[in-house]
Amino acid sequence: MNGGGDAKAFPPFWLKGYFVFEIMVFKDDFFKTETRLDFVIEEEMKRAWAAELEVLYVFDDICHRNGIRYFLDFGTLLGAVRHHGFIPWDDDLDICMLRKDYMRFNSIAKETLPKPYEIISFYSEELNDQPTTTILNRHQPADDDKLTERFHGCPYMVGMDIFPLDYLPSDPESYSLLKSLYSAAYDLAQNFEKYESEGTASSYLSQLHELTAVPFDFSKDIKRQVWNLSERIAMMFDEEECDKVGWLSDIVCRGEHAARNKEWYKDSIRVPFENIYADIPRDYENVLRARFGPNYFECRNEGGAHDYPFYKVQKEFLRSRGKL
Repeated sequence: MNGGGDAKAFPPFWLKGYFVFEIMVFKDDFFKTETRLDFVIEEEMKRAWAAELEVLYVFDDICHRNGIRYFLDFGTLLGAVRHHGFIPWDDDLDICMLRKDYMRFNSIAKETLPKPYEIISFYSEELNDQPTTTILNRHQPADDDKLTERFHGCPYMVGMDIFPLDYLPSDPESYSLLKSLYSAAYDLAQNFEKYESEGTASSYLSQLHELTAVPFDFSKDIKRQVWNLSERIAMMFDEEECDKVGWLSDIVCRGEHAARNKEWYKDSIRVPFENIYADIPRDYENVLRARFGPNYFECRNEGGAHDYPFYKVQKEFLRSRGKL
């Protein structure tokens, strides 16, 4: 394992009314700037990593106590297998769940997540309309010096993204229908403001209504209703009639390589991730080959889905308010 530490070295404690899980303990040299694979990891990122590991530890505990399955995914899965922790040039945590576990987690998260952790999802926030779930360690950057201290000197909002895996029908015609319906709803929801400004949103809404026979209540938030419809479309098929799973947003945007055999997620194993343990698919090799190609163990810094480091915008926000 990297960094060293003990996730249960300190007991739970109270902080301004917040009940916080055990504080993870890191060796001092974990936070030192270092070079891994010719990539420099600054102390600031190390502290962000530590804060993210706190989030993962709490999430893992809740899932295991409630019989909810999850799997590290995307670059986080690759990092777990190849580096036993973060990829040196990665800065976030990605998780996937089969839809039934995803829905169950969302149904209990608000009651089980200790403060100051927050869940942001379509199912927990009226104003949130994205088809993923995010867990954050705090409400806003540097909102409490004690929280910054508690999260190992990281003043930023950090967390993890959770993606639902839905069942994809084996029948080609049904699969094509699923993707067409989901694409129509997803595109309209994702670009709703643009289409509204162009004056085409009402036309697309009518087309979507004709395709699905689902009515829209124009006295309420239309965009949220479209997102809700996209979620319902994603859940159209049951496990028995499907041989693959996938996050439909990823399939629609990136292609068929984002679909995975459902058998790959039949079981999980626990592996070291920095100084804790987390769950990955037992058949992780096939998952990684499907996502990154047959040479996934070769190390190449090709960047991620967002600009590194993730906290760049937050840092500017804090500087503009004299907090850095």
